[in-house]
Amino acid sequence: MSYAGSRMSLLDIQNDLSVRMRQLTVISDLDLSEEDYRYLATKIKMLFKFANDNNVVDDYKLSIVVYWVFSMVYWNKEHLGTVEMGQLFDGLPQYKRKYYMTVCMEAFDEYGIYKYPTMYQELFWSSKAVIARHAGIPKEDRAEVFKTISRYLKCTLIEDMVESVMLELPDKTKAIFCCFDDEMKQKVILNLRNIMIRVLQDDEPKEAVISHYPYVSKGVMTDLMDWCDRMDEGQIMKLS
Repeated sequence: MSYAGSRMSLLDIQNDLSVRMRQLTVISDLDLSEEDYRYLATKIKMLFKFANDNNVVDDYKLSIVVYWVFSMVYWNKEHLGTVEMGQLFDGLPQYKRKYYMTVCMEAFDEYGIYKYPTMYQELFWSSKAVIARHAGIPKEDRAEVFKTISRYLKCTLIEDMVESVMLELPDKTKAIFCCFDDEMKQKVILNLRNIMIRVLQDDEPKEAVISHYPYVSKGVMTDLMDWCDRMDEGQIMKLS
């Protein structure tokens, strides 16, 4: 269903998202098109601009969180390093900014969405890390990210590997990963490497591999498996 093509109201979008998220773990697996993201962005910005009642944020917190995730997915060169969600809070009193952020984070518990733990204590940075984790790796960057990680299949120095991978990531993915704390960076990169190794070993069904990583984007895992299938194992091992 196209939100933009159907000219859906924000309430209709919210209801649709609440149904779709019941079948998903990672928000970016909603596979929202850029056109529909832009349409949702317009609705959310109007909500913040014209709403007089704080409760409207509570009513639409799932839509706001989805908008925030896809604002990272659809960054472009001109806006790399900025988060549109932060701009919505510009000029707001500190207490209102904190209130809105708290309400938005309640969407994870209310809709059963996994809230990745972070080491950050400050609400904005902790929330930003969780949102970035749900944004994950944009589709256009995935092949390059997989190729980068494949160079380190034999590396046993985990911290050095993570540091090297971070330096080599494409710009958009690097900007998203830079929102993570060190523990989250390591977990994300190690998960991708471990999935790649399991797929290359080819000794278990791919469905079993996917089920072993319930909090990794299914879209990313599927693309990773397809990438491994296209690459000869010998080629991949030469990269590492």
